[in-house]
Amino acid sequence: DNPLLMWIPLCDEFLDEVIRHEGRGGFTDELCSCGAATARFRCKDCVGHPALLCKECVLAMHAHSPYHALEDWNGRFFEKRTLKELGLRIQLGHPVGARCPQPEPAFGDDFVILDTERIHAVLLDFCGCERRESKRVQLLRHRLFPATVANPKTAVSFRLLEHYDLLALETKISAFGYYRALALRTDITGLHTPKARLQDRYSVFLRIIREWQYLAFLKRSGRGHDPGGHAGTKDGELAIICPACPQPGINLPDGWKDAPAPTKWIYTLYLGIDANFRMVRKLVSNITVDPSLVDGKAYLVARKDYMEHVLSYPEQPNTCVAHDAIQSANGKNSRGLDTTGLGNVVCTRHDMCRKNAMGDLQKGEKYCNMDYLVLSTLEGHGLARIVLSYDIACQWHINLAQRMEAYPSSKQLNADGSLSLVYLVPAFHLPAHRSACHTDYSHALTRWIGHCEGEAPERLWEKLDPLAPSTKEMGPGSRYDKLTFHIAHSNWKKISGLGISLLRKMKDAIPEQAEHTWEFQQLTETLPEDAVASWTGMVERWEEDNKLQNPFNPTVKTPTQADVRHTLAESEARDIISGTSLMLHDTISPAQLISTGLDLEGQQCRLRFDRTKGTGLHPTSAQLASLTNRSTLLHRKILAWRAIQALYMPQVARLLHRSTESAGKATEEVYNMHLYLPSEVETAVPCDNKLREYEWDLRIGQGYETLAELRRHLRLRSHLYKSKDADARGQRLSTRANVIIGRVTNQIEACAKAYRVARAALLALGPILGKSEAWKRILCELEDTDIRHMSGGLYEEETQTSSRRNLSWIWLIQGVPGQGDDITTDPIMSDALRIEWCCARARAMRWSEEIILLQEEMRRVKVTMEWQAVRWDSRAA
Repeated sequence: DNPLLMWIPLCDEFLDEVIRHEGRGGFTDELCSCGAATARFRCKDCVGHPALLCKECVLAMHAHSPYHALEDWNGRFFEKRTLKELGLRIQLGHPVGARCPQPEPAFGDDFVILDTERIHAVLLDFCGCERRESKRVQLLRHRLFPATVANPKTAVSFRLLEHYDLLALETKISAFGYYRALALRTDITGLHTPKARLQDRYSVFLRIIREWQYLAFLKRSGRGHDPGGHAGTKDGELAIICPACPQPGINLPDGWKDAPAPTKWIYTLYLGIDANFRMVRKLVSNITVDPSLVDGKAYLVARKDYMEHVLSYPEQPNTCVAHDAIQSANGKNSRGLDTTGLGNVVCTRHDMCRKNAMGDLQKGEKYCNMDYLVLSTLEGHGLARIVLSYDIACQWHINLAQRMEAYPSSKQLNADGSLSLVYLVPAFHLPAHRSACHTDYSHALTRWIGHCEGEAPERLWEKLDPLAPSTKEMGPGSRYDKLTFHIAHSNWKKISGLGISLLRKMKDAIPEQAEHTWEFQQLTETLPEDAVASWTGMVERWEEDNKLQNPFNPTVKTPTQADVRHTLAESEARDIISGTSLMLHDTISPAQLISTGLDLEGQQCRLRFDRTKGTGLHPTSAQLASLTNRSTLLHRKILAWRAIQALYMPQVARLLHRSTESAGKATEEVYNMHLYLPSEVETAVPCDNKLREYEWDLRIGQGYETLAELRRHLRLRSHLYKSKDADARGQRLSTRANVIIGRVTNQIEACAKAYRVARAALLALGPILGKSEAWKRILCELEDTDIRHMSGGLYEEETQTSSRRNLSWIWLIQGVPGQGDDITTDPIMSDALRIEWCCARARAMRWSEEIILLQEEMRRVKVTMEWQAVRWDSRAA
């Protein structure tokens, strides 16, 4: 049933038929079908017409197909011929077949037409009658685009321009690649087409493409039906607007500004801001030599005003930890570049670029660039609430009001205080920020956002990045026009697919909303009513005023090993004063003994990892020497510690003898030597419970501390992955980035191992000491699938965002509460459960908001389309 396997036995048959077309193909008649002359010619482009014809018949047949290629049988093989060589003339200004009484041949009787199949040299006559139109108009009415407006000698067919547009938009093919393919189609050998002519026509082709695409913008925007024509086009008027976003005066209902707060939020505009440092442009040409046809009229801002503002604006420093787009961009090599990237503003819910929302970056992602783009696209917006998502929103918005004072009043936002601005950080970028940003700028935790992660600009860059190799060599105007052309196509594809995409989102949102609402209700039922009431009031007050205490942030500090050691030291000091101390050594107390044992255990883990994984498959002599020295030193420390351990835990000597270990001989690797801490000692072996209590407290601190370290390394690795994707180019930089990421991954594995050891000790000590099992709901079992990034594992197998599924418990530090637990007696448990309850509530609310937003967006799309229909009807007049 495999078609390829069925075809292979018939390969020779197919080959014979292909070769058959190289000869006369079974046509043995010497005379043409007209019977008047010898049959010598055949057309390569006529479909289903393999017969040979005479010269007159070929010319008559191609009166309506003047761009076909012929072949002439010379008695041995077919030679290429053109219709020009046979004398076919193309007459403009008259019906096909009719001759003008006063024809005017093209200059030098030499005219070149670029068509989808080939580059054709033709004989072309203009009309010379009294009522003749200009030569350029005659060509245009013949669906040919003239290369010049005065005395054209070259033209490009409309169908070639349409064909190129589709290929360029869908495959991102360059104009040079397309033109080169056209030249090879004309002569596949490359021997008979004059190189100089091809080069001349290539520059013509580039110019005509820009003019053609600009005309397409004007036509599709209705400028051809406006008395002002293209000169009357206003800034941003050629841009395709998003029909699903709120547009006052177009798709919002009457009285929307007076709607009550519980419903007014649906008229919010959601925008995403970002920069792309791949879209560079070399320092070639200038705006005088290469002006833009769509400068300021569509998606990119008007260059003159933009550059005047940028060049006169000072920069501000970064204040956020672990994420510095400005400094990292400034560190790039900008030698020989006029533009180091692009800044852009898009609607985050529909991934559409807005009018006057894109501009060049001169050196890094400066505030002056991004401020100008945001204020330009929002000029005259007329809305009451805007959500701005930016990967450095935490620092960008701080002095935005002061920076806006440098702009005209028409561009300033919220001058009268009636506009509500919400600043958030996209979900993927959020883990790279400091901890305070994770809740203050989270989409998932902010009210009236719906299911939106804020990463829409990244999806637009994915479509524009393939253009970078060609646009970096262009002049400023050519680059502007090409980017505008591709952005318009992206916007149009989004509009044409809005019906399907909105329906798909609705089908996803309804079950998600039901599931998360049910989970939130189940969680609420397991908690005390007074606690739920208190938390509800707390989170609602914070949603009204974000300056109040954030309910998603912990209020109780989890203990670390240092905290526990300090507490134990104070406790032992009190015991010494009261005379109840168990201290049997002059300098080492029982607590210090257990604390030192945990330190030795940690050193064993690090040595084991370095010995097995850290040095790779082929360790160097220096690495082996270092490991040997560390092993010797650790062995001495363990022997010294065991000498003191024998005072407090004399039963350990029996255990060592039973396991064939002795204080003076190491029979195995030092990292496998048993320390026999209280958690390792069997229940039947006597051990003071005071020592077990000491280890219990230290293990609790160790659990919290290793989890904090684990989270820190996960955030660092997430940031490193993002930096690698954005900045690492070439094998050297990629290898270096992978090495650093590998080191961080090793640290993550070490933290996970240390946590599991600490939890295993707690599991052993808990029943002996009669401890409550509540701690298990905070320090949960750590599975490999739990070790994932806060953003949902974008670089792991998981691809869902935090609003679709719960975050890994390591980011919440608790598990599922049990029935009947009194959380009021444990501040840490109460704090953790409050955060989990607030997160569950936020997930349920975001999906409920998503359904409401989708219903409103469906309504807005329909109303916008009806408004557009009425607008086009009015243009008919």
